[in-house]
Amino acid sequence: MEVKLLVQLILVAAAGLALYLLIPFRPKPRRYPTSDPATVDFNTEDGKRIVADYYPGATSRGALLVHMMPRTRESWKYLAYQLQARGYHALAIDLHGHGASTGGPDTYRSFSDREHQESLLDLQAGVKYLAAQGVSSEDLIVIGASIGANLALWLLVDQPRVRQAVLLSAGLEYKGIKARELVRDLTPGQRILLFSSADDDRSGGNNAEANRMLESLTPKGVATELIVYQNAGHGSDILETTEQPNPTQAILTWLAAGDTKKNK
Repeated sequence: MEVKLLVQLILVAAAGLALYLLIPFRPKPRRYPTSDPATVDFNTEDGKRIVADYYPGATSRGALLVHMMPRTRESWKYLAYQLQARGYHALAIDLHGHGASTGGPDTYRSFSDREHQESLLDLQAGVKYLAAQGVSSEDLIVIGASIGANLALWLLVDQPRVRQAVLLSAGLEYKGIKARELVRDLTPGQRILLFSSADDDRSGGNNAEANRMLESLTPKGVATELIVYQNAGHGSDILETTEQPNPTQAILTWLAAGDTKKNK
């Protein structure tokens, strides 16, 4: 009886060892301490004051977070902490006309298309702020929601050294910012992660189909990934969905994959 039990224990141990050897080792991503953000401000090229939450990082990587209307920089808080925990400097800005920035909190409601388009200067100023913290354009990720997604895409075209963007509910056109034209001007080597939801008709059509179109229009050499949910809503609301894959984790996994390729 004791011999039989011993044999069974040996077999179980052997099976466990075999299973352990078959599963590839995946080290957990390094985590860094997080800290509360500092409220910072800086000026755009056209003299507007931009207020932002800055989450200091521990590496040379950075993330610029661009909200949708009518949200503000606070809508990125959870994602910003997750990025900071992975070493990123995260900068969540209030676009002008919103929040605490020039024209805030709500003059954006009466903006012309041209005034919305001038928000590109807000993003450019954010890039400069992060550069002063040691973040190079090549190590920067731009994350935008709704009109912020179109602005993020525009920044990649305007500054092709910025290689990566996450676009939540990009629209074919928001306030004259035409993603269907911008996406054609992306540079080989850049990469974009698109999120959309089948229930999103806020932008005047089926946003999921619009994002499938944007993905199809990207030039050869531009890496794309599209994640479509069924009932996740619009823009940064997608981050709150319980559908799988978890959007925050999907962003972090996508970024880690890019870091791995870059370091090879």
